[in-house]
Amino acid sequence: MKKETAPAMREAGGQAGAAYVLGGRVLVFEIVNEQDFWTVTGRRSITLEIKLTQVRSGDTPAAE
Repeated sequence: MKKETAPAMREAGGQAGAAYVLGGRVLVFEIVNEQDFWTVTGRRSITLEIKLTQVRSGDTPAAE
C-alpha cells in the first residue's frame, strides 16, 4: 500500500465516524478456463493485500 494512501484512509474513516478503516489492494486476479474434449475446468485465483488501520492513531493492530 502506498504511503500517501494511509492519510486518505484515516481521513475517510474520520468523516464516517469509524474507529477502524480496512483498505488494501488486489495483487492478482485470474480466471482460467481450460477446455478438454468433454469438460471445461475453471479456476479462479485472487491474492489480496489488506491493511487495518486505527483512525485516531494511524496504528495498524498487530496480528495475534
